[in-house]
Amino acid sequence: GTCYAAAKQTAFKTTDDGASWTRKALPSGRYYGIDCTDTNTCWEVGGHNSSTSDGVQYIYKTSNGGTDWQLATATPLSGNRPRFWNVDMVDATHGFAVGCSNAPDPVLEVCAGQGLIYRTDDGVNWVQIPSPTNVDIMDVRASSMEDVVIVDWSGKIWRGTSGPPPTPTPTPSPYDVNNDGVVDILDITLVASHWEP
Repeated sequence: GTCYAAAKQTAFKTTDDGASWTRKALPSGRYYGIDCTDTNTCWEVGGHNSSTSDGVQYIYKTSNGGTDWQLATATPLSGNRPRFWNVDMVDATHGFAVGCSNAPDPVLEVCAGQGLIYRTDDGVNWVQIPSPTNVDIMDVRASSMEDVVIVDWSGKIWRGTSGPPPTPTPTPSPYDVNNDGVVDILDITLVASHWEP
């Protein structure tokens, strides 16, 4: 089968179950995450490989198996060097990318900014959405655009949904943010944008 792997300034692609790999070059940068919706359509994310702080979002898309990569459209975070750790696409037009708003050193894997979450609804244009945490977000898994799980640097796992939290149960619930024994609207107001720890 076909598989991709992210790497510094490149992606690697195999079409023979990993027996051999072909390099698929991207613009200069450090890349950490890649996700594909079919054998030719992928998104790769990372950050600058230099000391620039122009705020450019490193989200690249290929529609031809890595032969060509196009920089996604996203408003730069001026004065910062954002770094994305991972991307997860629900389908060919919807997905999320997560990372850190400012990684001041081009080599060290250290975040001096806040958690960063971007979403796309067309596969090309990406917009920032509120993060439930101030630390960088290391991983994302979206089962749909309405149900997303992220993991932050401090080890917390967050679940974001477009609906209300689960129905209260007699056993302790991780969604009971204020520990009053009931999952209710007060718990929702304690976390940003329906994010639940």
